[in-house]
Amino acid sequence: MSTVTIVMLVILAILIAAFIALYFFGKKMEKKQAAQKEQMDAIAQTVTMMVIDKKKMKLKDAGFPAVVVENTPKYLRRSKVPVVKAKIGPQIMSLMCDAQVYPLIP
Repeated sequence: MSTVTIVMLVILAILIAAFIALYFFGKKMEKKQAAQKEQMDAIAQTVTMMVIDKKKMKLKDAGFPAVVVENTPKYLRRSKVPVVKAKIGPQIMSLMCDAQVYPLIP
């Protein structure tokens, strides 16, 4: 066998192993996401709120407490997140919004 054939077979084997690993990792993450969604649905509450503003902004500029920023992974701190400023009862709060719900908010 030529050197090129051996190199191609090694690369093919590595790619197949990577796809298999990603498949199982994806399945695991899918199960974890389903469990988290179940928990969210279980504790969901209906509230009336008046949306004041909605934007996509950096986490540190959104006005969240320092604990939220500290507990966020470092690679996500610079990314823009959907933020909704709303009046809930007598308080005005800044809330991080789910990306799927963000377009539905008026």
